[in-house]
Amino acid sequence: MTSVIVIIAINLFIFICAQFVPDNIIYDLCVSRASFTHPWQFITSMFLHTEFFHILGNMYTLYFFGTAICRLLDEKKFLLIYFIGGIAGGIFFALLAPHYSIALGASGAIFAVGAALAVLQPKMKVMVFPIPVQMPLWVALLGGGILISFLMSNIAWQAHLGGAVAGALFGLYYRKKYLKSFRYYN
Repeated sequence: MTSVIVIIAINLFIFICAQFVPDNIIYDLCVSRASFTHPWQFITSMFLHTEFFHILGNMYTLYFFGTAICRLLDEKKFLLIYFIGGIAGGIFFALLAPHYSIALGASGAIFAVGAALAVLQPKMKVMVFPIPVQMPLWVALLGGGILISFLMSNIAWQAHLGGAVAGALFGLYYRKKYLKSFRYYN
């Protein structure tokens, strides 16, 4: 759980610092097609956020998904899912987005953690604000995340999809490897 808090703290620190940095420097750290020749952008873009509600939503979601994954697996596996999922999200974006698009944010990494959790705990129920009804986590991810990504403009649905695919693969791997040791939530 410490690693989740550290990642949240780093994101918040960078968000505050970025308020004092010129936009052109921020743009140089975002993921785009050029990231294949500037591979560090697949990492740096995961720590940048556009506005307060962007980082608030991402870090709030990361806290809940991340702490659950840490309890199920461990912190090293959480970090692996988070970073590989974020990189996969960046790669999907760079491959599938319009030519001169850029993306930033931790959403691909968060979708990876959420998808891994949904595969590991298929009966886990969550509530998504403002819907006052419990639903399976996988429904919330598909309906509340990926579907909204396609319907709203300026959302990097490609990164969400890439992160979710990577996370689901991690979830399948860990579920098969540790199946007997999991306590399933109803």
